Amino acid sequence: LADHRVGKAFRHLAGRLEGIDLSPKMLDRAKARGVYDELHTGDFETILPTLSHPVDLLLFADVLIYFDDLSSVIRVSSEKLAPGGIVGFTLELPTTQEQNSLDRIPGGWKWRLGASGRNAHNPKYVHELAEKQGFRVAESKTLPKLRREAGETIPGTLMILEKER
Repeated sequence: LADHRVGKAFRHLAGRLEGIDLSPKMLDRAKARGVYDELHTGDFETILPTLSHPVDLLLFADVLIYFDDLSSVIRVSSEKLAPGGIVGFTLELPTTQEQNSLDRIPGGWKWRLGASGRNAHNPKYVHELAEKQGFRVAESKTLPKLRREAGETIPGTLMILEKER
């Protein structure tokens, strides 16, 4: 299991648990918890390809909001996952008001950068990327409340992809 910022909740599921984070301080906190077999400093697009073994499960909890184009994320995940492997992640969705504006874009939209500095992603775009990389969308569930920010409810999506066997 390669995990990006999740950790303790998944220790019992993994024969091996590895963590990846850009922040040495976050990794120090993870190390103090004592649940990881190995920790890596850097971005997962760089670290994942260097792992010497295939991975059965990748988790990106509240991480992909900092990426715009997700094609390299989905590609790297597909390359590192074992056949039948799972990648799970959350995505931020635009608010209803933002969605109404985005729906008027000819040809649809893929992502948009919000005032918060985070990206919202169109689930249809992510489904298309996933299928191109050999994933089956096992779950795509709208979360009416991913988080609250400045008194506003931010919706999201929980997505689970399974790599073809």
